[in-house]
Amino acid sequence: MNIHGHPPQKANYENLIERFGRGNSVGECDRILLETEHYYVTPSLGSIVPNWLLVWPRSYFLNCLDWRGSFQGINQLSEDVLQRLTGSGQTEHIWFEHGCGAAGSDVGCGVNFAHLHILVKPEFDFDCFNSTVETRSGMGWKSGAEPNPNNFESTSDYHLFGNSTDRKHVCNSTRLGSQFFRRAIAEMTGKNDNWNYRTHPFQENAARTVRNFAA
Repeated sequence: MNIHGHPPQKANYENLIERFGRGNSVGECDRILLETEHYYVTPSLGSIVPNWLLVWPRSYFLNCLDWRGSFQGINQLSEDVLQRLTGSGQTEHIWFEHGCGAAGSDVGCGVNFAHLHILVKPEFDFDCFNSTVETRSGMGWKSGAEPNPNNFESTSDYHLFGNSTDRKHVCNSTRLGSQFFRRAIAEMTGKNDNWNYRTHPFQENAARTVRNFAA
């Protein structure tokens, strides 16, 4: 895709990074749980379940397909995070991304820069997540390799999820709208109306995540 460095989005990203660690804007969700030369890890605002992590690159990229440079794919990135936080890169988890192809896309959920979601030992398994996502979307998800940005329009939105052994993606997925995976997780956990991180921040779950992972 090679879409990064757009000045307004880059400035917003730099403001976010500067805020990390102060913990005074959105409470525990500003807490840095892990910092490396490549990324930061924080709790997620709107953690419908506890142990919901966000991974942010240390410099601005629009989406994770642009960012992958330091890793051999998103699986390796998620395993690196888990190895550092839990002692094992194979800890049960599910990762996903709402991949926006252009700044301002609804798919980006109002956040116009790359970030990866990781759910550590969620209360549902990968098969349940996969089934719910495919049913809700009504789209044909491709299994296996991550999408090659050279194979679709650079401004196309995409959705991507996986774990240690599988990856699935769908491209040209703008019609899935805002916070698609959050809606699916809310359905699986019986919190159907509480999917929106703006109105349901679930600070108590973010606090549990801090207790579980903070050094």
